[in-house]
Amino acid sequence: MTKRQKKSILIGTLLGDSCIWKHPNAKNYNLQFTHSHKQIEYAKYKAKIINLMLFENPQVNLWKQNKMGYSKIKAWMFRTRVHPLIKSVKNLLYHNNKKTITREVLDRLTPWGLAFWFMDDGWKEVKYTKTGTIKQRAMGLSTCSFSENEQDIIIDYFEKVWNVKFNKYFVKRADAWILKCGVIEGVKFQAIIAKYIPECMRYKIFEELK
Repeated sequence: MTKRQKKSILIGTLLGDSCIWKHPNAKNYNLQFTHSHKQIEYAKYKAKIINLMLFENPQVNLWKQNKMGYSKIKAWMFRTRVHPLIKSVKNLLYHNNKKTITREVLDRLTPWGLAFWFMDDGWKEVKYTKTGTIKQRAMGLSTCSFSENEQDIIIDYFEKVWNVKFNKYFVKRADAWILKCGVIEGVKFQAIIAKYIPECMRYKIFEELK
């Protein structure tokens, strides 16, 4: 795996559910993430990929968590050993210790990195009529932690680089923005990332649509 692909995967999951962690006495950084028990197979898959690409070691050790954030849902956490590539990505993505979207960051993403971002924070939506027929399909990214300006940067990136048109929507209850596209754009997007999505996460894409 090339260094570019490794950086892309790290950036993709950091844009999603992963974060940077550093021991007070350490010089370099760890990457860590937590997933609920229902996503344990995805947690194992992601941990194996990251361990292999950074340390050439497929061994996965997940730590059982009694709760996930404020929720009491059982969860599993994974944390890498320190690695200089994690520090390199941290310096690119974090500004004032906060994840910050820039075009420079997005341009480092490959389809595999996009796939990890989507598997972490992506979703599909199906709406039905009263008779049970499908009325609408959509796909989206929960980009709630990013500003409106950052949403615009992401939208511009997807349209110019991948020819996929997302739109931003403000969610009042979350006081935050998300990105969403219709089924035509969604199928274009999933065609880019589908080969990198394992069986345990294929429920997030429209398998029936090619």
